[in-house]
Amino acid sequence: MERLLKYLLLSLMLFVVPAAYGQTVIYQDDFEGTVAGWSINNTDFDPDVTTFLGRFDDAPSQTSRSFSVPAGSTQLIIEFDLYRFDSWDNNAQFGMDRFQVDIDGGQIFSLPFPNPQASRSGTNGNVDWSHSPLTPRVELAFNSGQFWFDQLHRFEIIINNPGPTVDLTLRTFLNQGGNDESGGFDNFLVTAIAPPPTEITANPENFPPIESTSGGTTASVLTSDTFDNQPATLSDITLTQVSSTSPNISLDSATGFITAAPGTPAGDYDLEYEICEISEPTNCDTTTETITIAPSSPSLAMTKVAGAPGPYKAGETITYTYTITNDGDTIIRDIAINDTHNGSDPAPSPANETLSADNGTTGDSTDAALDGSWDILAPGDVITFIGTYTVTQADVDTL
Repeated sequence: MERLLKYLLLSLMLFVVPAAYGQTVIYQDDFEGTVAGWSINNTDFDPDVTTFLGRFDDAPSQTSRSFSVPAGSTQLIIEFDLYRFDSWDNNAQFGMDRFQVDIDGGQIFSLPFPNPQASRSGTNGNVDWSHSPLTPRVELAFNSGQFWFDQLHRFEIIINNPGPTVDLTLRTFLNQGGNDESGGFDNFLVTAIAPPPTEITANPENFPPIESTSGGTTASVLTSDTFDNQPATLSDITLTQVSSTSPNISLDSATGFITAAPGTPAGDYDLEYEICEISEPTNCDTTTETITIAPSSPSLAMTKVAGAPGPYKAGETITYTYTITNDGDTIIRDIAINDTHNGSDPAPSPANETLSADNGTTGDSTDAALDGSWDILAPGDVITFIGTYTVTQADVDTL
């Protein structure tokens, strides 16, 4: 009996180990208190084995229970102890006594229990099962005074990819009453296993400064973020701004771009955002982007070049090309040229403005109409104007 108590203590210790990550204990009972939820909630007691569910013999011979399975579970593990009491017979003369487990109405196994019985295991569909003896061939309880002996077994049933509910039925196929042969169940533990969440990581970028006067937009904050160790995309994750230290700096959740409004004062600003897995919205990570707004340094450079070298005769036309380069860090708007000219006729009126070099972000320099004024010239970009002048005799005489 001392050996039996040691096995029981070892079995009970399984119940106090905290569940590992991804495991959820959905049912646990040692039947020492009020029992409910089984189709037959009878319990029995013997000082050597404490209280257990049962006993089950030729009548009643079975009990059932339904378990709700958490969404996303990949396995449901059912563990319990089986007490095999007294004269379970396994021959034609005295009967083929058996223990059977059904899952969702289908038989998983139906096993005889010769005395003593060694470990067994098997697979049936999506169910793996095994059992091992926790005692040798001994007198466990109820002291029948006969030559019958008992044995305690630990069962593990693993249901792979279970549905939302699992129905369990425990059956004893015995042909005699409890004074001759019976079974009982103890130390139930039902655990749902879910895979670990997909790894999701938000990493800050190192964006270049944005100029204060004109403002601007960064690249996507998702550039360095990962989902399942691959680049994060908006097909896998949702993107949400958590906070910003300036109302002028905001995140477009549809693109991942951070925009600083024109006129944002120079300085460093923090914007915190969160990415979450679409299929598992609680799987999230956050990070903070630091946006540097730089002071404005506007600057324009201009050259003027005649189309052909002189000297010119009276009546000839000179074509001038005026090249304007934004060599500062600020968008400059509404650029028009007034030429100071020492000729005797009116000075050229530069017009026919054209973007001759788009060195920055494509399309950020724009002009709505050929009206002699360029609307928006972004840093690094170049425009040209064309102006003409007709040489007069006075110009030839004096120049």
